[in-house]
Amino acid sequence: MSAEAAAAVPAQSLRQAALLLRLTLGLVLAGQGLETLAASGLALSWRGVLAACCLVIGALLLGGVFTYASGIAAALCLLALHLEVLASPLKTTMWSILLFLGAVSALLLLAPWDGHGLPRLAPRSRRQILAQQGPERLDVRLDAPVLLLRLGLGLDFLAAGRAKLHTAWVAETVGQFRGTVLPAPAVQAFAAVLPYAQVVSGAAVALGLFTAPAACGLGALLLLLTFGQLALGEPLLSLWSMFVYLLAVVAVLGLPARNRFSLDYLLARPWRGR
Repeated sequence: MSAEAAAAVPAQSLRQAALLLRLTLGLVLAGQGLETLAASGLALSWRGVLAACCLVIGALLLGGVFTYASGIAAALCLLALHLEVLASPLKTTMWSILLFLGAVSALLLLAPWDGHGLPRLAPRSRRQILAQQGPERLDVRLDAPVLLLRLGLGLDFLAAGRAKLHTAWVAETVGQFRGTVLPAPAVQAFAAVLPYAQVVSGAAVALGLFTAPAACGLGALLLLLTFGQLALGEPLLSLWSMFVYLLAVVAVLGLPARNRFSLDYLLARPWRGR
């Protein structure tokens, strides 16, 4: 196999992955928009406007039109769809937003290799345009996926911690772990601290404030929660959601982005105009 053919194999795989992910997100958003519009009866309301936006963005993604910008708009629509869930005190988890925003992040990373869009609207491939803009432009494009991962991860933990503050979380947790190898005082102390740790760490990760320490704190919480589930006798295969969160934490810590869309970057910038 020649060097050119060997280099074309991963590029073709990336194009196929970008196409599959774009079509899936487009179908999800377009289906959500159609379903909401049918339920609302085309009434002029916040839900109706959001449904129309979902339908339009889903159609753009299905057609491969302005994939990167459409992915950003899809993330905004998905965040808006989860606002009601975030405001509900009864919801203990919001892991779907992490999965959706993680998918959009992957789409943004794969957008330069997406060559299956409508060619008449984009005569040059995004990869060629990106190559002409240089490595600095590629570095900027990594910041948006990291931002989406931070928002999905941080808002999920923020919602989970906030929900625990409105329930008898400590008493229920101590009763649940009674009879396990974990001592009751340790369980009670951890259960009392956990909601506040989730709220503070989740908000810090979402805002990008002390991003690395906050993400490491979320990773430590996930490890402790996983240990607690194993102490309850949960089978390892039922803990898949913990690994989804851990992968998101690893991505936030490991992606080579400058984290421009964060308070860390804003506070670290030197004052101008002096």
